[in-house]
Amino acid sequence: MGLKSVPTRSRMRSAFAFLLGAAGLGLCAWYGQDWLALPHYSKADIDRSAQLNLAVDLTRIPQNLQPAADQHAEMLKNERQEVVNDISLQRKKTQAGFGAGLILLVLSAGQFLALRLGRRSQTR
Repeated sequence: MGLKSVPTRSRMRSAFAFLLGAAGLGLCAWYGQDWLALPHYSKADIDRSAQLNLAVDLTRIPQNLQPAADQHAEMLKNERQEVVNDISLQRKKTQAGFGAGLILLVLSAGQFLALRLGRRSQTR
């Protein structure tokens, strides 16, 4: 085992910077694809989904415990809010993953820049 096989500090730092960049690029690609694939829901789609969810919920409730008809509007409003919250949560998770990838890419670029400037100052 020669001296060239022993990792030096700068090799380890450049490997770390490379790994940060690879992980950041991977996260950006993965979550970027997810972000592009997210459907855009119209108001009608959200209303239809809330109505279907309410219908499913009402069929699960036993007949003797069914809510009064005047409560259906309030329940529909709550279902609609749940649908909107689920869509928003899905979009936020995707954006957070993409942002984490961008942060890793910036950290990687900073590491490479620090290595480059460090090498430059050592040669002077």
